[in-house]
Amino acid sequence: MRSAPDMGRFMLDLWHRSRGKWRLATLVILACCATYFNSLNGDFIYDDRPIIVDNALVRGPLSPAKIFASPYWNRGDSVASRQGGGLYRPLTIFSFALNRRISEGKPFSFHFVNLVLHALAAMLLFQLLVRLGISENGAAFGALVFAVLPLHVEAVSWIVGRAEVLGTVFILSAWILLHQRNSRIPVITGLALYSAALMCKESSAPFPAAWIIGEIFLRRGSFKKLLHDRLIVWLCAFGVLLFYLSWRHSILGSAFVVGRPYFSGQPRLVVFLTMAKFLFKGWLVPMVTGLGLCADYARPGFPDASPTDPFAWSCLVAALGAAIAAGVAFYRRKSYAALSFWFFFTFAAPLLNILIPMEIIGAERIMYLPSLAFCLLMAVAWENLPRYLGRAIQARTFLAAICLAWWSFLTVQRNKIWASETTLFTATAQAAPTNPRVLSGLGILADRQGHHERAREFYRQALSIDPRYSQAAYNMGMSYFQDGAWREAQEWFKKPHDWPQDKDTLCFLGLIAERGGRDREALDYYFRALEIDSTQPVARRNLGLLLVKMGRLKEAQSLLNGPS
Repeated sequence: MRSAPDMGRFMLDLWHRSRGKWRLATLVILACCATYFNSLNGDFIYDDRPIIVDNALVRGPLSPAKIFASPYWNRGDSVASRQGGGLYRPLTIFSFALNRRISEGKPFSFHFVNLVLHALAAMLLFQLLVRLGISENGAAFGALVFAVLPLHVEAVSWIVGRAEVLGTVFILSAWILLHQRNSRIPVITGLALYSAALMCKESSAPFPAAWIIGEIFLRRGSFKKLLHDRLIVWLCAFGVLLFYLSWRHSILGSAFVVGRPYFSGQPRLVVFLTMAKFLFKGWLVPMVTGLGLCADYARPGFPDASPTDPFAWSCLVAALGAAIAAGVAFYRRKSYAALSFWFFFTFAAPLLNILIPMEIIGAERIMYLPSLAFCLLMAVAWENLPRYLGRAIQARTFLAAICLAWWSFLTVQRNKIWASETTLFTATAQAAPTNPRVLSGLGILADRQGHHERAREFYRQALSIDPRYSQAAYNMGMSYFQDGAWREAQEWFKKPHDWPQDKDTLCFLGLIAERGGRDREALDYYFRALEIDSTQPVARRNLGLLLVKMGRLKEAQSLLNGPS
């Protein structure tokens, strides 16, 4: 038992340590605010509209039960939306619904919440790095890198990027708690937080593997003793994952399918070579340098690598060589660099289109969680630089300041790209001129400015690149509809059979049928739209007015007085 003087010294030392941590924490928070302050004035752009602005689950009465029974790309009716795959992120949608009620749907508050969550993630990373054995100063540098990294702009500045940030907050919280060994309450809470992360973003799934790798790395005794102590907890974590996959299957009809595979029909060798090349050019170089970032990598923006591509083979060999070297170093020397590699590979593996077919080749936002490994590597570099610089601590500080200043500058500049759809599509078109989604986006901008012929040219270019890109066909129908060219609009609206917001297509087809005097046909379109989303205001209003016109007043009254 401590004496009174010893207890006094202990409490004083604890106070000084906590003061130091708070200073470092304040520095991390200030870095987040400084680099993302200019993102707060951004608008709702691109996927923000269907996911937040037009989503019945977000704009309608708050219904947690309905949110947790519906896909991410909700069409109002979970049964009608079930197509054997897709995305399932109920906690993310729930956060948007709460956000909308607090702020009355203003984009500023959505951006503000994203910024707060990003700052919280950086703070939690600082705590995790300390628990992984990094010094407080090294952990603070790693957290600062995480706070200002340009690769994170898409996840933080784009409102729907919240799925990445919120999921990472839950993952880091779970990781810190599960690090408390076999204490019951932290373990139960950590597993609950992991399940919450899965409900935010599918990329949270590999966490148990990364956590176990970290436990093996930090073990103090033999692996056999660690296995004896921790096996049950590890199995519980995988049990949470299995339960999530079964629940996801019950909602979407599939545990793994997320959409149309990016590499549909391509040989496995082409997939390996292309992903190795993309891993280097699309993720690693932009993560380290902050340069070469692109907001969209839709096919064929990043061309497939052929078996005769020497650069692709070099990337593949380098990746395999790094894996072997990291495995040997992890086993023999317990290198933190090797630990960083395995953390990165564990979180990135499901995103490589090798284990699970993905709808995209990659995106900046999905690197938010794997970039934790890079920040660990930077924290380790901070600690080891004095070995190579002698006692020149000032040189280390100078190098760190230069890197942070460079990344911060690029982040502030890149926030401007995500401020509006005009800046987003214009900048992305320069980076990926053959991207069909970007061309379609440029067409939308031209339509809004009244340049319909120019818009249709963009849509034609997009469809010439990818004839199956249904959004461009839908947008073409919208362009003709705005011009009053009903026949052309109807032809284009009927082409995109797999368009996710099919309820809107049906509403426009109903309007066209009405204006052509085909009331029965219009009636059928409106009823089909309401089968998909019973709260669709346009369908309810138009159907109600049409029923009045047809003398079916009771049916019309229930529709016109119902939810909107």
